[in-house]
Amino acid sequence: MPNTSVNYISSLQAPAANHDLATPWLIFTGLNGLLTDSFAYSTKPVLDTLEKLKKNNIPVILNSNKTFSELIEIRKIINNDHPFIIENGSAICVPKGYFKSSESVDKIDGYAMYFLGDQYSMIIQKLHRIRKDGKLNFAGFYDWTKADIAKKAGINQHLALLNQQRLCSEPILWHDTAAKFEVFKAELEKYQLTLTPANNFYLISGKTNKASAMELLKEKYQQEYKENVRSFALSSSVHDQKMLEQADFSSAISIEKSTSPLSNCQNIFFSKHAGSEGWSESIEYFIKNKFNT
Repeated sequence: MPNTSVNYISSLQAPAANHDLATPWLIFTGLNGLLTDSFAYSTKPVLDTLEKLKKNNIPVILNSNKTFSELIEIRKIINNDHPFIIENGSAICVPKGYFKSSESVDKIDGYAMYFLGDQYSMIIQKLHRIRKDGKLNFAGFYDWTKADIAKKAGINQHLALLNQQRLCSEPILWHDTAAKFEVFKAELEKYQLTLTPANNFYLISGKTNKASAMELLKEKYQQEYKENVRSFALSSSVHDQKMLEQADFSSAISIEKSTSPLSNCQNIFFSKHAGSEGWSESIEYFIKNKFNT
Protein backbone atom coordinates (compact mmCIF):
# COMPACT_ATOMS: atom_id res chain seq x y z
CA MET A 1 0.00 0.00 0.00
CA PRO A 2 1.45 3.38 -0.95
CA ASN A 3 2.38 6.12 1.44
CA THR A 4 0.12 9.05 0.59
CA SER A 5 1.76 11.43 3.06
CA VAL A 6 3.25 14.52 1.46
CA ASN A 7 4.90 15.95 4.56
CA TYR A 8 8.38 14.89 3.49
CA ILE A 9 8.41 17.39 0.66
CA SER A 10 7.42 20.42 2.72
CA SER A 11 10.97 21.77 2.36
CA LEU A 12 10.08 22.48 -1.28
CA GLN A 13 6.90 24.32 -0.36
CA ALA A 14 6.38 27.60 -2.22
CA PRO A 15 6.57 30.71 -0.03
CA ALA A 16 3.45 32.61 0.91
CA ALA A 17 2.47 34.86 -1.96
CA ASN A 18 -0.11 37.47 -2.77
CA HIS A 19 -0.10 38.78 -6.32
CA ASP A 20 -1.57 41.84 -7.91
CA LEU A 21 -3.30 40.69 -11.07
CA ALA A 22 -1.50 42.68 -13.75
CA THR A 23 -3.66 41.38 -16.60
CA PRO A 24 -7.18 39.98 -17.08
CA TRP A 25 -5.65 36.71 -18.37
CA LEU A 26 -4.74 33.46 -16.63
CA ILE A 27 -2.67 30.79 -18.41
CA PHE A 28 -3.68 27.18 -17.71
CA THR A 29 -1.26 24.62 -19.10
CA GLY A 30 -0.66 20.91 -19.30
CA LEU A 31 2.86 19.64 -18.69
CA ASN A 32 4.17 16.49 -20.34
CA GLY A 33 6.13 17.25 -23.47
CA LEU A 34 5.48 20.99 -23.04
CA LEU A 35 7.05 22.51 -19.94
CA THR A 36 8.56 19.21 -18.80
CA ASP A 37 9.87 15.96 -20.10
CA SER A 38 7.77 13.07 -18.79
CA PHE A 39 10.73 11.41 -17.12
CA ALA A 40 13.36 14.02 -16.30
CA TYR A 41 11.32 17.18 -15.64
CA SER A 42 13.58 19.00 -18.11
CA THR A 43 12.37 22.58 -18.55
CA LYS A 44 15.30 24.35 -20.27
CA PRO A 45 13.55 25.03 -23.62
CA VAL A 46 10.80 27.10 -21.99
CA LEU A 47 12.55 28.80 -19.07
CA ASP A 48 13.03 32.07 -20.99
CA THR A 49 9.34 32.17 -21.90
CA LEU A 50 8.32 31.43 -18.31
CA GLU A 51 10.60 34.19 -17.04
CA LYS A 52 9.02 36.66 -19.47
CA LEU A 53 5.55 35.75 -18.19
CA LYS A 54 6.73 36.01 -14.59
CA LYS A 55 8.20 39.48 -15.11
CA ASN A 56 4.87 40.60 -16.55
CA ASN A 57 3.02 38.98 -13.63
CA ILE A 58 0.91 36.72 -15.85
CA PRO A 59 -0.08 33.71 -13.74
CA VAL A 60 0.90 30.31 -15.20
CA ILE A 61 -1.31 27.67 -13.61
CA LEU A 62 -0.31 24.02 -14.00
CA ASN A 63 -3.34 21.85 -14.79
CA SER A 64 -2.20 18.26 -14.91
CA ASN A 65 -2.82 14.60 -14.16
CA LYS A 66 0.24 14.73 -11.90
CA THR A 67 0.12 14.45 -8.12
CA PHE A 68 0.51 17.19 -5.51
CA SER A 69 4.02 15.95 -4.69
CA GLU A 70 5.09 15.94 -8.34
CA LEU A 71 3.81 19.45 -8.98
CA ILE A 72 5.36 20.84 -5.80
CA GLU A 73 8.72 19.67 -7.12
CA ILE A 74 8.14 20.91 -10.68
CA ARG A 75 6.97 24.34 -9.46
CA LYS A 76 10.19 24.65 -7.47
CA ILE A 77 12.24 23.89 -10.59
CA ILE A 78 10.44 26.49 -12.73
CA ASN A 79 10.09 29.06 -9.91
CA ASN A 80 6.29 29.06 -10.00
CA ASP A 81 4.30 30.13 -6.91
CA HIS A 82 0.78 30.24 -8.35
CA PRO A 83 -2.13 27.88 -7.57
CA PHE A 84 -2.16 24.56 -9.41
CA ILE A 85 -4.59 21.77 -10.29
CA ILE A 86 -3.78 18.10 -9.70
CA GLU A 87 -4.89 14.63 -10.76
CA ASN A 88 -7.12 15.48 -13.74
CA GLY A 89 -8.97 18.36 -12.10
CA SER A 90 -9.62 16.52 -8.84
CA ALA A 91 -8.27 19.27 -6.57
CA ILE A 92 -7.15 22.90 -6.66
CA CYS A 93 -4.11 23.74 -4.50
CA VAL A 94 -3.62 27.37 -3.41
CA PRO A 95 -0.42 28.57 -1.66
CA LYS A 96 -0.81 30.09 1.79
CA GLY A 97 -1.68 33.78 1.60
CA TYR A 98 -2.12 33.82 -2.18
CA PHE A 99 -5.68 35.14 -1.98
CA LYS A 100 -6.62 37.72 0.63
CA SER A 101 -9.97 36.11 1.28
CA SER A 102 -9.69 33.06 3.50
CA GLU A 103 -11.93 30.03 3.62
CA SER A 104 -12.12 27.03 5.90
CA VAL A 105 -10.82 24.22 3.68
CA ASP A 106 -8.55 21.19 3.92
CA LYS A 107 -4.87 22.08 4.16
CA ILE A 108 -1.74 20.14 3.20
CA ASP A 109 1.68 21.61 3.95
CA GLY A 110 0.06 25.04 4.22
CA TYR A 111 -1.73 24.80 0.87
CA ALA A 112 -5.49 25.30 0.82
CA MET A 113 -6.96 22.25 -0.91
CA TYR A 114 -10.27 22.40 -2.77
CA PHE A 115 -11.29 18.82 -3.53
CA LEU A 116 -13.74 18.64 -6.43
CA GLY A 117 -14.30 14.88 -6.40
CA ASP A 118 -13.79 11.86 -4.16
CA GLN A 119 -10.58 11.69 -2.17
CA TYR A 120 -8.19 8.77 -2.55
CA SER A 121 -9.48 6.46 0.19
CA MET A 122 -13.04 6.64 -1.15
CA ILE A 123 -11.91 5.99 -4.74
CA ILE A 124 -9.98 2.91 -3.60
CA GLN A 125 -12.99 1.63 -1.62
CA LYS A 126 -15.23 2.00 -4.65
CA LEU A 127 -12.73 0.37 -7.02
CA HIS A 128 -12.19 -2.60 -4.71
CA ARG A 129 -15.96 -3.07 -4.44
CA ILE A 130 -16.35 -2.92 -8.22
CA ARG A 131 -13.47 -5.36 -8.75
CA LYS A 132 -14.73 -7.84 -6.18
CA ASP A 133 -18.42 -7.74 -7.07
CA GLY A 134 -17.82 -7.90 -10.82
CA LYS A 135 -14.91 -10.38 -10.63
CA LEU A 136 -12.94 -7.99 -12.84
CA ASN A 137 -9.23 -8.26 -13.52
CA PHE A 138 -7.45 -4.91 -13.12
CA ALA A 139 -4.85 -3.46 -10.77
CA GLY A 140 -3.62 -0.03 -9.79
CA PHE A 141 -1.01 1.91 -7.86
CA TYR A 142 -2.63 0.95 -4.53
CA ASP A 143 -1.84 -2.71 -5.31
CA TRP A 144 1.80 -2.15 -6.21
CA THR A 145 5.09 -1.30 -4.53
CA LYS A 146 7.22 1.68 -5.53
CA ALA A 147 9.42 -0.69 -7.55
CA ASP A 148 6.36 -2.08 -9.33
CA ILE A 149 5.18 1.42 -10.25
CA ALA A 150 8.63 2.40 -11.54
CA LYS A 151 8.77 -0.68 -13.76
CA LYS A 152 5.19 -0.50 -15.07
CA ALA A 153 5.30 3.26 -15.71
CA GLY A 154 8.87 3.28 -17.04
CA ILE A 155 10.06 5.90 -14.54
CA ASN A 156 12.78 6.10 -11.90
CA GLN A 157 12.32 5.30 -8.21
CA HIS A 158 12.06 8.95 -7.18
CA LEU A 159 9.25 9.70 -9.62
CA ALA A 160 7.56 6.46 -8.59
CA LEU A 161 7.54 7.70 -4.99
CA LEU A 162 5.97 11.01 -6.02
CA ASN A 163 3.40 9.13 -8.12
CA GLN A 164 2.56 6.89 -5.17
CA GLN A 165 1.49 9.82 -3.03
CA ARG A 166 -1.99 10.16 -4.45
CA LEU A 167 -4.77 12.32 -3.05
CA CYS A 168 -7.72 11.93 -5.39
CA SER A 169 -7.18 9.58 -8.34
CA GLU A 170 -5.92 6.09 -9.12
CA PRO A 171 -4.10 4.91 -12.28
CA ILE A 172 -4.97 1.34 -13.26
CA LEU A 173 -3.98 -1.23 -15.85
CA TRP A 174 -6.80 -3.25 -17.40
CA HIS A 175 -6.15 -7.02 -17.67
CA ASP A 176 -9.62 -8.26 -18.61
CA THR A 177 -11.72 -8.59 -21.75
CA ALA A 178 -13.22 -5.83 -23.87
CA ALA A 179 -16.72 -6.99 -22.94
CA LYS A 180 -15.94 -6.75 -19.23
CA PHE A 181 -14.41 -3.32 -19.80
CA GLU A 182 -17.86 -2.11 -20.87
CA VAL A 183 -19.25 -3.53 -17.61
CA PHE A 184 -16.47 -1.76 -15.73
CA LYS A 185 -17.31 1.60 -17.33
CA ALA A 186 -20.97 1.18 -16.40
CA GLU A 187 -20.01 0.46 -12.79
CA LEU A 188 -17.75 3.50 -12.66
CA GLU A 189 -20.68 5.63 -13.79
CA LYS A 190 -22.89 4.13 -11.10
CA TYR A 191 -20.28 4.96 -8.45
CA GLN A 192 -19.78 8.51 -9.77
CA LEU A 193 -16.25 7.87 -11.02
CA THR A 194 -14.57 9.07 -14.21
CA LEU A 195 -12.18 7.16 -16.49
CA THR A 196 -9.54 9.05 -18.50
CA PRO A 197 -6.82 7.47 -20.69
CA ALA A 198 -3.36 8.45 -19.43
CA ASN A 199 -0.46 7.00 -21.43
CA ASN A 200 -0.68 3.22 -20.92
CA PHE A 201 -2.96 3.59 -17.90
CA TYR A 202 -6.53 4.59 -17.18
CA LEU A 203 -6.85 7.31 -14.53
CA ILE A 204 -9.86 6.86 -12.25
CA SER A 205 -11.09 9.98 -10.46
CA GLY A 206 -14.28 11.54 -9.15
CA LYS A 207 -16.85 13.35 -11.28
CA THR A 208 -14.65 16.26 -12.24
CA ASN A 209 -12.17 17.23 -14.95
CA LYS A 210 -9.53 19.84 -15.82
CA ALA A 211 -12.10 22.11 -17.46
CA SER A 212 -14.36 22.36 -14.41
CA ALA A 213 -11.37 22.91 -12.11
CA MET A 214 -10.08 25.64 -14.42
CA GLU A 215 -13.43 27.44 -14.30
CA LEU A 216 -13.66 27.22 -10.51
CA LEU A 217 -10.17 28.65 -10.03
CA LYS A 218 -10.93 31.37 -12.57
CA GLU A 219 -13.98 32.31 -10.46
CA LYS A 220 -11.76 32.57 -7.37
CA TYR A 221 -9.52 35.05 -9.19
CA GLN A 222 -12.56 37.06 -10.25
CA GLN A 223 -13.88 37.15 -6.67
CA GLU A 224 -10.47 38.26 -5.41
CA TYR A 225 -9.81 41.00 -7.95
CA LYS A 226 -13.41 42.09 -8.64
CA GLU A 227 -12.96 42.06 -12.40
CA ASN A 228 -13.63 39.78 -15.34
CA VAL A 229 -10.83 37.29 -15.87
CA ARG A 230 -10.18 35.32 -19.06
CA SER A 231 -8.45 31.98 -19.52
CA PHE A 232 -5.84 30.82 -22.03
CA ALA A 233 -5.43 27.03 -22.02
CA LEU A 234 -2.64 25.00 -23.64
CA SER A 235 -2.41 21.24 -24.04
CA SER A 236 -0.87 18.56 -26.22
CA SER A 237 -3.48 15.94 -25.33
CA VAL A 238 -6.71 15.21 -27.19
CA HIS A 239 -8.11 14.15 -23.81
CA ASP A 240 -8.03 17.81 -22.72
CA GLN A 241 -10.59 18.79 -25.35
CA LYS A 242 -13.09 20.09 -22.77
CA MET A 243 -10.46 22.33 -21.19
CA LEU A 244 -9.41 23.75 -24.57
CA GLU A 245 -13.00 24.31 -25.68
CA GLN A 246 -14.04 25.99 -22.45
CA ALA A 247 -11.14 28.46 -22.31
CA ASP A 248 -11.55 31.94 -23.75
CA PHE A 249 -8.57 31.20 -25.98
CA SER A 250 -6.61 27.97 -26.35
CA SER A 251 -3.70 26.33 -28.09
CA ALA A 252 -3.49 22.75 -29.34
CA ILE A 253 0.13 21.63 -29.43
CA SER A 254 1.30 18.45 -31.19
CA ILE A 255 -2.32 17.90 -32.28
CA GLU A 256 -2.97 17.64 -36.02
CA LYS A 257 -5.59 20.22 -36.99
CA SER A 258 -6.95 18.25 -39.95
CA THR A 259 -7.93 15.29 -37.76
CA SER A 260 -8.79 17.15 -34.55
CA PRO A 261 -12.37 17.57 -33.29
CA LEU A 262 -11.16 21.03 -32.24
CA SER A 263 -10.59 22.13 -35.85
CA ASN A 264 -13.90 24.02 -36.02
CA CYS A 265 -13.34 25.98 -32.82
CA GLN A 266 -13.20 29.73 -33.46
CA ASN A 267 -10.76 30.69 -30.73
CA ILE A 268 -7.96 28.15 -30.94
CA PHE A 269 -4.38 28.25 -32.20
CA PHE A 270 -2.71 25.14 -33.66
CA SER A 271 1.04 25.45 -33.23
CA LYS A 272 3.37 24.63 -36.11
CA HIS A 273 5.93 23.12 -33.73
CA ALA A 274 5.57 20.30 -31.23
CA GLY A 275 6.55 20.01 -27.60
CA SER A 276 8.29 22.84 -25.77
CA GLU A 277 8.88 24.75 -29.03
CA GLY A 278 5.16 24.62 -29.75
CA TRP A 279 4.41 25.82 -26.21
CA SER A 280 6.70 28.84 -26.55
CA GLU A 281 5.34 29.51 -30.06
CA SER A 282 1.79 29.51 -28.65
CA ILE A 283 2.70 31.88 -25.83
CA GLU A 284 4.33 34.29 -28.29
CA TYR A 285 1.24 34.18 -30.52
CA PHE A 286 -0.99 34.83 -27.52
CA ILE A 287 1.06 37.82 -26.35
CA LYS A 288 1.14 39.32 -29.84
CA ASN A 289 -2.48 38.71 -30.86
CA LYS A 290 -4.69 38.19 -27.80
CA PHE A 291 -3.04 39.59 -24.70
CA ASN A 292 -4.23 43.18 -25.16
CA THR A 293 -7.59 42.42 -26.76
